[in-house]
Amino acid sequence: MSQALVATHRITQPYTVSGVQHKIRYYVKRDLGVVTPPYFIINRAATSMNWTLVAEQFAFRMGYMSQASWGPAVLEELSGTLWLPLDVYQPTGQSAGGSVQVATQTTMVLRDTAFKNFHVVFMEQTQAAPYHNIAPFALGTSQGNMQHGWLSDGADIHDPYQFQVSRGNRYLATSPFIGYTIALNRKVRRRRGLA
Repeated sequence: MSQALVATHRITQPYTVSGVQHKIRYYVKRDLGVVTPPYFIINRAATSMNWTLVAEQFAFRMGYMSQASWGPAVLEELSGTLWLPLDVYQPTGQSAGGSVQVATQTTMVLRDTAFKNFHVVFMEQTQAAPYHNIAPFALGTSQGNMQHGWLSDGADIHDPYQFQVSRGNRYLATSPFIGYTIALNRKVRRRRGLA
């Protein structure tokens, strides 16, 4: 069962892999004291940082496992039941080596500070399915480089560990990692015309 939605800001990041479009969304806490662009995100140390740096680092971390073409990221604010766009930024990210594994879904399960689970889901990366791992430091090099952005030992102040929150608007736990799974995604298989 998913958490109740308390977070009021998110970043939507569209991306394209081998001609198929996807998107990933992640929740953040916006600095409400900054009322005109560029907007700022509040990290877990209560420091404000430009949201575009956060979007750039997110695309960079995901790029360890992807050959995605990144579309413009959109910072959005929840107003009633609608997500309204506040600002747009085009990240450059990076692109991994290896072959695209079409119709795959990578799911990283994490905990927030209330020990509630939430997922980071990314489509069509470069490692083949099936795969499952519950030990964060046993991951391969590309996976490890990507996943370190969500661990407390992440090297960059703009890494997801520093700013991403759950639907419940809570930062990641100190040791957030639960598991990492790669499987086939039936919906993407249908979009690609695969049996």
